[in-house]
Amino acid sequence: MHGLTGSIFNVYVDPTYRKRGIARQLMANIICQAHELGLDRLELRATAMGYNLYKSIGFEEDESTHTAMNYYLSE
Repeated sequence: MHGLTGSIFNVYVDPTYRKRGIARQLMANIICQAHELGLDRLELRATAMGYNLYKSIGFEEDESTHTAMNYYLSE
């Protein structure tokens, strides 16, 4: 393990096309590519809508003591 982490942002499927397995296939493709790139871990912040999908794929809740922080450059 060398600590390479991939971050996933904004997985979105238009409401017209939801419940067809599109997000699951997108995630499968991302996970496959992460393996090809030699990443050790993928991270994301799940919304309530996506939480069950990510859990079913194998994502686990992060028990980290780190706090997510943001710095906004404009208001």
